[in-house]
Amino acid sequence: MSLTGKRILALVSDDFEDLELWYPVLRVREEGQQSI
Repeated sequence: MSLTGKRILALVSDDFEDLELWYPVLRVREEGQQSI
């Protein structure tokens, strides 16, 4: 699946584990997309 031109939003709450946020961010970066 190509992520070209897609926007990705990660929603987190007060009670989340760091890895729950970082895993999707790292996967997006592996696909060559920019994360901010």
